[in-house]
Amino acid sequence: MRVLVSTIVALNPGDAAILRGTERLLQQAFGESVEVVAVDKNATAASALYPWMHFVPSLFAPRPRGGIGRTITRLGYEHRLWRFDAWRLRWAGRLMQYGWHPVAALFAADGERDVLAEYLRADLVVASGGTYLVPAYDTESPLRDYELTLALDRPLAFMPQSMGPFTNTRLVKRFADVFGRSRFVFVRDEQSRQHLESIGVPAGRVRIVPDAAFALATRPSAGATPRVPAVASIASPVRRVAISVREWKHFADGSGDGGEDRYFAGVAALANWLVTTHDAEVTFLSSCQGIPDYWTDDAATARRVVARLDPAVAARVTVDGVFRDPAALQATLGTFDLVVATRMHVAILALCAGCPVLPIAYEFKTTELFKRLRLAWLAVPIEEATADGLISRAERLLREWPAVRETLASGVQGLTEELQSTVAVIRRFSGSITGSENSR
Repeated sequence: MRVLVSTIVALNPGDAAILRGTERLLQQAFGESVEVVAVDKNATAASALYPWMHFVPSLFAPRPRGGIGRTITRLGYEHRLWRFDAWRLRWAGRLMQYGWHPVAALFAADGERDVLAEYLRADLVVASGGTYLVPAYDTESPLRDYELTLALDRPLAFMPQSMGPFTNTRLVKRFADVFGRSRFVFVRDEQSRQHLESIGVPAGRVRIVPDAAFALATRPSAGATPRVPAVASIASPVRRVAISVREWKHFADGSGDGGEDRYFAGVAALANWLVTTHDAEVTFLSSCQGIPDYWTDDAATARRVVARLDPAVAARVTVDGVFRDPAALQATLGTFDLVVATRMHVAILALCAGCPVLPIAYEFKTTELFKRLRLAWLAVPIEEATADGLISRAERLLREWPAVRETLASGVQGLTEELQSTVAVIRRFSGSITGSENSR
């Protein structure tokens, strides 16, 4: 069995955690011998970071253009070049499918044909989980990938995502067609399911399941009690706190840079309160850091927050800018008593390691996750991540510490068990794939 995982951005270690979890689920569905290949726009850099996965370059990554192409781009018509690229790649793939490789060479370069061959060899193509089919990002690039997959007669499916809304996009009909022709569509939350329902995707095609990264959770032994911080005291259950921050401009209230400044000030106030009131050691630690090829560095953002602290407090705060792969990041997060997480997969990996989390929700995906964990009140919308908003939520968390810790542990165990139900769904659809292949 050969599975291609498309539209992944593995330079984001949160997405790499999704990829690792997806690989585990596929192994459970198809056996350890399943071959998994990931399609990434930064395949070379991703291969260096994650040697456990075979990466191939995306066909729809930004590319250098010749003189005519640069002129067309300057005139504002690059979208026509992308449309032409999608057309020629589709033709090249179809020609290769029927063995007309010399003719296909007229439409696609050698490297492009190598990637097309990976698609044609795949028994199943799954779109990576994550959050990228949302209005804040370019959604046409992954859409072209899905349309190519279907044009090459490859079975397409979607791993757990948060997506939509689609109703205010000119691409809505194309998305509805792609989802309607997919074998299954996994979403992470009810809001995403409603977004798909609103564009006419059949209800039987969509299933709400947990994020694939929960497949990485450390399974407690029978009769084990929830993890208790080794240095906790009755006065303060947290002494070692990790904080994850990120750049963010897409505030629901339209505040942009002003909203980001408010958010940074709120996190700085929380760090100050943890140090001065609870004698805590605070470490800024995140997922997207220490990767020169990635577009952002959370450690640089953390330094902007720490610069707001009084020198006496800042001296007791550390910025950890080291890159860690998902396994190493999960292990490190597990050494803290509490993680304040803006990055959702920092939250998930901390939970997978048994560490309680105070989440800052910059998108609905985090709010929906903590609803499923039966602790909706715990998630602080980023628009409310002010000094008062964060400290008051942290105070309540510490007052209810034993109950919150127990609820989170129980919730994570429930999500990991629920995630196993996807294995049966994947396996069931693989039967139909095998049957259709044998009938050709």
